[in-house]
Amino acid sequence: MKIKCLIIISILLCSSTFVSTAFAFEKNVKSNFKASSEEYDMVIISTEQFAESLIPLIEHKNSHGIKTYFKDVKEIYRQYSGRDKPEKIKYFIKDAIETNSISYVLVVGNSLFVPMRKIFWNQSFSYLDINCDLYYADIYDENGNFCSWDSNNNNLFGEFNYNYKVSIPIDETDYYPDINIGRIPCLSKLDLNIVINKIINYENNAFGSDWFNKVLLMGGDNGYSQGCEGEYVTGLVGNEIEKHGFETIKLWASQNDFKPFKINKAINQGAGFISYSGHGSPMFIYCHKPQKYPIFYFNFHISGLNNQDKLPIVFLDACLTAYPRTIMSSFAYNIVKKEYGGAIATIGSTYFTYGNEKPYLFPYDLIMGANYLNLLFFKNYEVGTTIGEMLTRAYNEFIDTADIDCLTLSEFILIGDPSLKIGGYP
Repeated sequence: MKIKCLIIISILLCSSTFVSTAFAFEKNVKSNFKASSEEYDMVIISTEQFAESLIPLIEHKNSHGIKTYFKDVKEIYRQYSGRDKPEKIKYFIKDAIETNSISYVLVVGNSLFVPMRKIFWNQSFSYLDINCDLYYADIYDENGNFCSWDSNNNNLFGEFNYNYKVSIPIDETDYYPDINIGRIPCLSKLDLNIVINKIINYENNAFGSDWFNKVLLMGGDNGYSQGCEGEYVTGLVGNEIEKHGFETIKLWASQNDFKPFKINKAINQGAGFISYSGHGSPMFIYCHKPQKYPIFYFNFHISGLNNQDKLPIVFLDACLTAYPRTIMSSFAYNIVKKEYGGAIATIGSTYFTYGNEKPYLFPYDLIMGANYLNLLFFKNYEVGTTIGEMLTRAYNEFIDTADIDCLTLSEFILIGDPSLKIGGYP
C-alpha cells in the first residue's frame, strides 16, 4: 500500500512539474510572440512548427534594440481578408506597418510553409510564373493606396510582357519596397537552428574583425559578348566597394582562379562580401575561361567550407540560384544553412536572369539586368547599415535609373535576416 501511495505521489509531482513547465513555456511564448498596438521593428511570419526554435532569435533581436514579434501564418489566414493566401499576408503586413510601425519582415519557412507570390510573365501568348517576395514588401502605390499588383483584377499578379530584354508592364505595379524583407526558406527545425545560431554569433562577434574587410570577386566569360562579362561586372563592384576601405580578391576564370578548391580556400580565410557574376542553377554556378570550357562549382563543393563564424554576404548574379525547391534546398540557401561555415545571407534569383549585353559591344555601361542590380547592391553599402536597407536602396536606385525591368525586380530575393547588422554590433 505504501509503495502504491509513493507511486501515486511521484506521478502527481511529475505531472505538477510538467504542467508548471508547460505553463512557463506558454507564458514565455506569449510574451515574446504577441504584438499589441505598440511599436516594433520586425515581425517574423512563420508556422507554429518553427515557433519554439525562433525564441532565441527574437530574444537576441530584442537585446539589440530590434523589437521583434512572431505571427503565425495560419492566424493571418483566419484574421485577414484577401483573394488568396499571399494577399492575406500582404494585408497583414500593411496592418503591421500602420499599427506597429515595422520596418522589417522575416519570413521563416520555404514556399510550402509560407507561400511566395507567383508573378506572371506573358511570353509568346503563354504564361510563365516567377516566385517573388518583393510583392510582400511593396505595400503602397505612388498615391499611398494598397498596391495589389493586379490592377486589371484578373487574378494574374504582376503581369508583364517581355520580349528580348524589354519589359512592358500589364499590371500597374509600383515595385518600390515599403519595408525590408528576407526569408529563411528552411525545411526543418535543424536547418533553422543552424541559421539562427549563425545570425546570433555573427552579430555578436563580427564587429572589428579583419576578415570582414575582404571582398571576393568571382566570375569569368559568360559567352555573350566579346569579353569576360562576369569579370567586368565584378571589377566595377570592386571599384565601388574599395571606396569603403575593403580589400578585393579576384577569383577570375581568366586568371585560372575560378576553381572550387581556390574558391573554398579564399572563403575559408574569411570575407565580408562575395560578388559573383556568371551562370547558375539550383545545383551549381559556373562560368568559362575565355572562349573555353565551363568551370563548375556544385552544391557538394559547399561541404568544403569550414570558415566557422567568418561569414560573407553573397550576391549571386546568375540564373535560378534561389529557385524554391520544395524537397531540396537551392544553391543560395545551401550556402546559408551550411553548419560551421558558408554564408550569413545570399541574394539570388528564383528564375532566369539576363545580363547587360545591349548592344553586343564590350565594355559596356551597366544600365539594366541582374548585372546592374549586383553593382547597385554594393554601391549602396554604408557602414552600420542592415542588409535589408542595403538591398532596398539598391532596388530604389534600380527603379529610378534603369530601363523598365519587371523580370529582374520580380525574381531576386534575400535569403537571410533583413535586419542583419552588416559587420556585427559594436
